[in-house]
Amino acid sequence: MDRSGAPGRRCGDTGSPISTRRQLLRSLAIVGTALLSAACAQSASQTVSRTAASTITSRSSSARTAPAGKRTALNVYYWGSLAEQQCYKALHAGFEQAHPSITLQMNPGVGGVPYYQKLEAMAAGGTTPDVFRLAPNWFASLAAKQLPATLDPYVAADKFPLKQYWSALVQSWRYNGKLLSMPEIGNVLVLLYNVDLFKKAGVTDPNTADAAKQWTWSAFVAAAQRLTQGNGATKQFGCSFITAIQQLLPWIWSAGGRLFADDAHPTKLDMSDPHTVAAFQWLADLLNKYRVAPPPSYTATISPNVLFYTGRLGMYATLTDLGTVRQQINGKFNWDVGPLPAGPAGHVNFAGGAGWALANTSRVHDQGWLVLAYIASKPGQEQYVSRQLEIPVLKTLATGAWLKLSPPPVHRQPILAALHEARPIPKSPQMLQLAAQAINPELDLLWSGKVDAKTAMAAIDQKGNGLLHQS
Repeated sequence: MDRSGAPGRRCGDTGSPISTRRQLLRSLAIVGTALLSAACAQSASQTVSRTAASTITSRSSSARTAPAGKRTALNVYYWGSLAEQQCYKALHAGFEQAHPSITLQMNPGVGGVPYYQKLEAMAAGGTTPDVFRLAPNWFASLAAKQLPATLDPYVAADKFPLKQYWSALVQSWRYNGKLLSMPEIGNVLVLLYNVDLFKKAGVTDPNTADAAKQWTWSAFVAAAQRLTQGNGATKQFGCSFITAIQQLLPWIWSAGGRLFADDAHPTKLDMSDPHTVAAFQWLADLLNKYRVAPPPSYTATISPNVLFYTGRLGMYATLTDLGTVRQQINGKFNWDVGPLPAGPAGHVNFAGGAGWALANTSRVHDQGWLVLAYIASKPGQEQYVSRQLEIPVLKTLATGAWLKLSPPPVHRQPILAALHEARPIPKSPQMLQLAAQAINPELDLLWSGKVDAKTAMAAIDQKGNGLLHQS
């Protein structure tokens, strides 16, 4: 199972492999060259962009207007899949038409942990980029180090219509009450399922079962058991899930559990909470008791993504990267999107995605804000819709053009329903350290069947709170 949950792979990464490192670097170089020549922006005295219902006005025409014949250069640091890079080409071409007095100097990074290590190294060396992309699981760490600048003054001065955006996604980018990033795209945890396998096994599909209020954890297990068939290298599994801690949150929360004593103020781990223990034991049972999910020994050589794309996985709880799923399956079988099963506490999800921030040390905040506002605007968001890259952060697009995109999947409404139920992930600056040193090692033992959930959660609390006490 995919443990990384790495922000640098894709915003809504389902783990699809990039063919080769050489291809990736070549693509980044090509896109970087194209963006350097195409990504410019209009005079700062002009308006930023038109959102769904209002025009964003200039914060300071004198501050945003460059001298005649002179361009303001912005250093932009980002990561992106090949599909996202194509989206950025279109975004920056549109930005160039609107703001020809700003030049974007694109600085692509290698995704995952190296991306953020380089960002922190640049900050330490005094060369932080003016504008940078980030993901929620690294957000609190960067915010605590005061790398992103506060955006509230720009939102207020430009009367930027944040109420037109998904509340959970906006709240994901607040730290100590301050907005430090503009949402770019959103994602949640949903259930991909193989329609053909469900029909062949005579199992009621998740959408039908959920409409009848019968899509529960026990119904999920029963369906997974009927979908699991065969043995060995060609075994068909009933289900799988991602084990990165932030993508386990929907299971924990829908059980009534928690990571911290107070997830809204994450200062003390409390994964020994009985509801949290129950959630992890149920997940471990899918692997070791019911044997309906591929164990770590199996996914070490073939990922759940590949199992699903090749028709050997009935249900896959993963992120909303529909564009990649469409491309990988490409009509080989019928698939759809359904809701996660309702736990003891009902349906609860997490708000994921990606955002863009201004560096505190940048000297061109006014111009950098124009970039962030354009990406979040209706013209910017339409580029994501056309490529089916995650969920548009602008509600009118998500409930309109995005919802009406041609299938597959037939059902998109479960994704929006999950977003209505979503919460921001706990914003602990030590979350990544906790995951690497306390959480993941114990979960590895749990997934392999060497310990039970109660033992694993107790060990996580002991190790994790020790780390928090040292901080």
